[in-house]
Amino acid sequence: MKLLLSIICGFLLLVSCHSKKIIESKPDPVPNDVELTVDEPRDSTSILPIQLDKNVNLTGFQDPYTIVNAEIKDGLLWLQTSYGGGCREHEFKMVFNGIYVPRQDQETDVSELVSLKLGHNGNGDACRSIVRQNIRFDLKPLQKEGVNNLVIRLSNWDSELVYSY
Repeated sequence: MKLLLSIICGFLLLVSCHSKKIIESKPDPVPNDVELTVDEPRDSTSILPIQLDKNVNLTGFQDPYTIVNAEIKDGLLWLQTSYGGGCREHEFKMVFNGIYVPRQDQETDVSELVSLKLGHNGNGDACRSIVRQNIRFDLKPLQKEGVNNLVIRLSNWDSELVYSY
């Protein structure tokens, strides 16, 4: 009995004196070829501005993307985009060159054509998941006095969008 008690005490002493290893928990990396959804915008503060740039400078915003859907609601341009990534924060920038081209669509409606360019900066994200991100832009600063509608041509989008105000 003393032998058994000595073995148990020795074992407990050996186990309790063993140094403890701290294990850091790291999030699992996003596996490749998985579709992620970034549900932006979340609130009114995430409405992005359209920048006036006569040179349409998109330096640093030339990473590939696809516009899955585009629509105008309540003075906002809503875009659903898709791009490769999943490991870093991505940025979008909308640029307007300031040129309004007059169009006479009907006798009573005066419209003008504007071209907008969307740029994407993936910040070096080399991950290969497919990410869908919803973004929106405020169209109100584009309004022009005496014009009822703006016909918007958007880069990477085939259809024209009509903004009535």
